[in-house]
Amino acid sequence: GILAYMLMNLCIAGSGYNLVEYRRRGILKRLFVTPIKPKDFIISIVLARMFIVIIQLSVILALAIGLLKINILGGLYSLFGVIVLGAFIFLCIGFFLGSLAKTQEAIRPIALLFTLPQLILSGIFFPISSLPTLIQPIAHALPLSAIASSTRDIANDGASLLAIHFNLIGILIWMFVSFFIATKFFDWQKVAS
Repeated sequence: GILAYMLMNLCIAGSGYNLVEYRRRGILKRLFVTPIKPKDFIISIVLARMFIVIIQLSVILALAIGLLKINILGGLYSLFGVIVLGAFIFLCIGFFLGSLAKTQEAIRPIALLFTLPQLILSGIFFPISSLPTLIQPIAHALPLSAIASSTRDIANDGASLLAIHFNLIGILIWMFVSFFIATKFFDWQKVAS
């Protein structure tokens, strides 16, 4: 659960805050006059940040396995598969949040509006089953819930990436939704100004 939460925070900070910084430094204005398409720009930023996030999480996971003797029952390939898919989701969402914010001060509360409900409702610190019955379907539908549940299934129960059918469907849906909103709300003229 903590690994999934770290993944979300690293990704949102990595893409959302960077997009606002690119705007502040005038990089987006320069890119606006090039023939690059918004979709290509988003994919390039997401892939570059994904590489950095995977390195960061690999170091933390290596320390957990080496120093704390954490035992991953499932395969590391399956675990990193979920991490890559989750990174894509949260980097795209961070990109969307960065498109909404105009300043560094504005991105913090916007990102907090997204991450705080995820922290409380996604079963990171306490199980979703302990939430009120009315809120449980909403909690299960959150992207962090699918990622956290998948990482737990792989690490604790020894499941493979393909064995987590229900969560994998949720992750794939969130991948399409997050990429759609990232590309839909990224407008060169609005973002570059």
